[in-house]
Amino acid sequence: MKRTLLLELWEGDERFLSECIAQGILEDADELVDDQVALALVARTLVRELDVNWPGVEIILRMRGDLLESRRTLAALVEIVRSSTSSDKSP
Repeated sequence: MKRTLLLELWEGDERFLSECIAQGILEDADELVDDQVALALVARTLVRELDVNWPGVEIILRMRGDLLESRRTLAALVEIVRSSTSSDKSP
């Protein structure tokens, strides 16, 4: 996503964009990675709508990442179990 489009979504809030860069959520680039944009959107919701401070945002984003990674791991394990049980039933 282009940085200018993100700013349009945020109604030109360059201060928030700068803070996201300072906090390491976004890179200082014209083209932003989708994962970073998703984190920045979550961060904006936390700060603007829920009045979470930046240390709290950092913790929540880290926990969110851990949760997503756990879900991916669990899905992979479920797939392994399914494939092993289906191969056990083969003649």
